[in-house]
Amino acid sequence: MSMLRLQKRLASRVLPCGKKKVWLDPNETNEISNANPRQQIWKLIKDGLMIRKPMTVHSQENTLAYRKGRHMGIEKVTWMRRMRILCWLLRRYRISKKIDHLMYHSLHLKVKRNLKADKARKKLLANQVEAQRSKAKEACKHHKECLQVKKEEIIKTLSKEEETRK
Repeated sequence: MSMLRLQKRLASRVLPCGKKKVWLDPNETNEISNANPRQQIWKLIKDGLMIRKPMTVHSQENTLAYRKGRHMGIEKVTWMRRMRILCWLLRRYRISKKIDHLMYHSLHLKVKRNLKADKARKKLLANQVEAQRSKAKEACKHHKECLQVKKEEIIKTLSKEEETRK
């Protein structure tokens, strides 16, 4: 494949953009490589062999969040310290051959995912769900008992009414 640096540079000058934003058709490299003056570059642009790539979307949301002071609180500092300490510890263990590189890799990923805290949170949520279930079961049991008592009372009153009629 021929070098198309000159053509790319000329196209970036003709299209007011950078060299990275110029797309050259890979199927037409021979035709593009023959184009030297700017007039030929213009012709290739009109033919669609050279295209200006679209601008990448850069969301302002994160920039505004940083401006407000997000992503830089005391929690971030403590998080970074914890991560650095744990990674440093894992590195030392790997160097001193206490763990092999595969174990290091898996533990490093777990450190990055905050798996220990995630485990604790899952346990807490599981306990909460279990408490809600047991509470609901007791409420259901209490409801059934109340219904049973009401049925017995109704049966007693009906039997008394029948006895009084006879």
